[in-house]
Amino acid sequence: PFACVPGSHLRASHPVQPAAAGEAVPVECPRGSLIAFHGQLWHGAYPRTAPGLRVTISNYYRHAAIQPQDDIPNHFPRELADDCDDPETFKQLAGFGLPYQSQALPVPKARRETASNCGCENGQTGT
Repeated sequence: PFACVPGSHLRASHPVQPAAAGEAVPVECPRGSLIAFHGQLWHGAYPRTAPGLRVTISNYYRHAAIQPQDDIPNHFPRELADDCDDPETFKQLAGFGLPYQSQALPVPKARRETASNCGCENGQTGT
């Protein structure tokens, strides 16, 4: 089953193993259910022990100005896109018409502002 560490999306950090795995809890729900969660939530899956097929559909939403994290147009089999009920709509939703530029440089990490380094002492905003 699906597993996650509740509240981990608020930590603004990557999981540290093996401690993070020890915090994981199973998320079980009836067949056909939808599980939606924040992209920064630490998540994974326990090994499947029940017979049958487990199907997962992953999707994420982003602002149009944000570069996609995956190069879907160049890695999704075109024959599957062409074989669906509405290939043109699928290609639009999957971003097939958008240019993708590979990430050549490491993604910079934002510095977390605190009251002591942003000029926000005594409840004032740093504007």
